[in-house]
Amino acid sequence: MSQGSMESGPEPASTMNFHNLKPNAIQPTPAAPAEPPRPPKPANVLVLGLLAHAMTITSLSFAVSTWSEPELVHLVLGFALFFGGLAMWVPGVLALLQGNTFGGTVMCTYGSFWLAFGYFNSMAITTEFAGSEAFKTGAALLYSQWGVLTSVLFIFSLKLNKALMAVFLTLATAFFLLAGGVYDEGVSKASGYALFVAGLAGFYAAIATLFKDEWNMPMPGV
Repeated sequence: MSQGSMESGPEPASTMNFHNLKPNAIQPTPAAPAEPPRPPKPANVLVLGLLAHAMTITSLSFAVSTWSEPELVHLVLGFALFFGGLAMWVPGVLALLQGNTFGGTVMCTYGSFWLAFGYFNSMAITTEFAGSEAFKTGAALLYSQWGVLTSVLFIFSLKLNKALMAVFLTLATAFFLLAGGVYDEGVSKASGYALFVAGLAGFYAAIATLFKDEWNMPMPGV
């Protein structure tokens, strides 16, 4: 065999270039994309409104039922303006912004009621208008009007839960008794008892909602 043919043959294994040889490496599986962080749970602003309503109406029941001195009503009017009124109206606006039409409407409605109740009764205490027949007639009509409205809201609460049903039912009863109590002392005292029961119903609804939202512990009626 000639020298030229030997030079054109394959290179010896010891002199071959291995730099261009790439092993078939196993490619790692791409990681799944991370889930986006969940938005924080929206606050249940209606609990504050329920507590404000319950505490204010219970305080009013002490004076109306004559369990306390009549002068307690002066303190109750302060609660009606700031705790019953403002602390219900603000959650009502927030609930409307969250899209809760019924809850926001209820809170703003009764928050405005407490603001008006505190203001007008404060004016009545400082004037002689409180004892006139015109004031009594107007008060009876006003309480009756709120009794009718609360009865309508009770119908809407039938699709919610039994705790709220109890709140509206007892509150409607209290309003109608307040209307009759303008002319009769015995009925007025009975309205104080009804207000107390309505306050207890509201307090239970608020606390039961807290247990459900914060501890995931469902309570009866909620």
